[in-house]
Amino acid sequence: MKKNKVLFSVIIIVLTSLFSYGCATIDKNVTYKEKISRGTAEDVSHVVQMILHRRSYTIIRSEVSLNQIYYETNWSLRLPYESEQNEGFSDVRTKIILKGRPHMRVEYGQERLFNIEFIGETQYKLKGEDVWLENHDNTEARGFLKEIAYEMNTELSKRLYSQ
Repeated sequence: MKKNKVLFSVIIIVLTSLFSYGCATIDKNVTYKEKISRGTAEDVSHVVQMILHRRSYTIIRSEVSLNQIYYETNWSLRLPYESEQNEGFSDVRTKIILKGRPHMRVEYGQERLFNIEFIGETQYKLKGEDVWLENHDNTEARGFLKEIAYEMNTELSKRLYSQ
């Protein structure tokens, strides 16, 4: 009986992992997605402006309301990593999206906190081609986006816990 429970638990974990992985890959261009820190709308705006400016991204869309925060950058060209060049890619571009949803209900007079999700998208162009390709998995590209998400997480956490 105990073996059946353990086997059943293992099967559930494996199926859940496979289902989660499948759901994560539905997004067309997403190279990297991570839930990062919480922050007020003001803190998120400050951190987004600071880090994306430092990384030479331009914000093309920003929406802040009581129910959501949304920032989207332009596509920014970068040099391909060696591994991307070895795969025949001549051009690479990335874009960053940040989405925020309210953390919890707030009482009158309290400042609203938002849970922030970082989304990085990457597209590739093969040498001699004019079409941007999506859904190419590259460890270095994910690492590049993870580094930016980490910077944002660190800065938001500093601001959150310094209050």
